[in-house]
Amino acid sequence: MSDNTLNSSSTRQANACNELNKKLLEALDSTVKAEGLPFMRGIEKEGLRTTSNHEISQTDHQKALGHPLTHPTITTDYSEALTE
Repeated sequence: MSDNTLNSSSTRQANACNELNKKLLEALDSTVKAEGLPFMRGIEKEGLRTTSNHEISQTDHQKALGHPLTHPTITTDYSEALTE
């Protein structure tokens, strides 16, 4: 096999790879535009509710936040007093 044949084959493979990458990026771009990012990330901030005497609060989750088990972004961890 000559050097020209190898170079031509390598060039075809590189072009095919570039074309595939271009199509994959276009598909990802259209998905992100239509549906948003395919993953979710956020920042977790935990806060332990306490009383004015600096004891862990024994009161229910604040009603203004909605139910802690069904709120889309605020939840409780292992304790009613620990919101995140």
